[in-house]
Amino acid sequence: MNNGDMPVTPLVNEHGCPYHHSAVGFREGAVTGLTKREYFAAMAMQGFLSNKGHATYFNPEHDAEYVLRIADALLEALERAP
Repeated sequence: MNNGDMPVTPLVNEHGCPYHHSAVGFREGAVTGLTKREYFAAMAMQGFLSNKGHATYFNPEHDAEYVLRIADALLEALERAP
C-alpha cells in the first residue's frame, strides 16, 4: 500500500494493529478519516489561505492542484528518508 493512502490516524484493533483503511468503513460509528496525502494537502492549503497576500491572486483550481503536488513531494521525500 502506498504511504500516501494510509490514514493519518489509523484505527487499531484490540491487539494494537492498524486496520486496513479500505476494510474499516463504518465500524462501531468510526471511520478511518483523512489519508496522509489529503492531510498534507489540507495543511498546505491552510497555509495559502492564511497568507493575506495570497488572497489577491487566489485561484481555487490551480491552488488545489498545487497543494496536491506539494503533498506528493512531501510523501516522496519521506519515502527516501533513511
